[in-house]
Amino acid sequence: MPYSDFGYTYKQSAKIDTNTVNSIYAGEGGLSKAYFGYGFNLFKHLSLGANVSYIFGNLRQTSSVEIPDYYASSFNTRIEKSQSIQGLSYDYGLQYQFDLSTTSKIVIGYSGTLKSTLTSTTKYVSTAYPIDPSTGDSDPNRIDTTYLRQGAKTKLALPLTQNFGISYQKEGHYLIGADYSRGNWSQYTVDGVSQGLSNTESYHIGGQITPNINALNSYWAVVDYRVGYQYNKTYVNTAGTGINESVYTFGIGLPIRSQNRTAFYKVNFATEFGQRGTLANSLVKENYVNFRLSFLLNDKWFTKFRFD
Repeated sequence: MPYSDFGYTYKQSAKIDTNTVNSIYAGEGGLSKAYFGYGFNLFKHLSLGANVSYIFGNLRQTSSVEIPDYYASSFNTRIEKSQSIQGLSYDYGLQYQFDLSTTSKIVIGYSGTLKSTLTSTTKYVSTAYPIDPSTGDSDPNRIDTTYLRQGAKTKLALPLTQNFGISYQKEGHYLIGADYSRGNWSQYTVDGVSQGLSNTESYHIGGQITPNINALNSYWAVVDYRVGYQYNKTYVNTAGTGINESVYTFGIGLPIRSQNRTAFYKVNFATEFGQRGTLANSLVKENYVNFRLSFLLNDKWFTKFRFD
């Protein structure tokens, strides 16, 4: 599953004497997570679980300085930093269920991710290149490498993160829940050096309603309808200003009927309308829309029948 996403590009222009100098910054890549998890009931209403995760991926950042007024006679410079990251992470969790009736229950839960260390293998490349005047792009056939260093290893120390949640459910009719998360990202370090991040906090609330799960003549009565809201205080703080995020979500869960009574399939669609950042202190505010698609495949395999 995706663990983090990394992507940006922007340009700053300035005048040095009579020449225009462009500073261009870009980054791309991301990290993924593969995990194995196991859970069990300790008592009738108390459940415990844990995951062991392997985090891996590649990140690439470039910083370029270009003088567009001198295409052929002036060599521009670019510094590229490439990282290959990998390491193990450990999650744990527990939840307790209070039965209010045969169809109603309250569930409280807690989960967390322990402190862990990832290893990053970094390569630095510095190049000089002219710009093709006909296209305005760098000429790939005339790029010179001026510096190369690869194989440098650094340690990324990930902090403790914690999650708390509570939900109320009337089985087959509706569910409402709220979550709170906190991450000590001010303790994130690279080779023991703090990266100046802020602690994160997230507040989530949402609900789901199913009009009539036993309806036989109306498919839309057995569909799940969902709505939610979340507010995130991110770990980014720039120009003395914290970068926060607000997100409204709307979704539906479409069941797929199956002749097999042990199978349960569902297709989930969701739309997110979010706003991140601020225009204060000459910063950037982003409005975005995300669309999500997921599948729930739940079936019993290798069932031993009493009669053939």
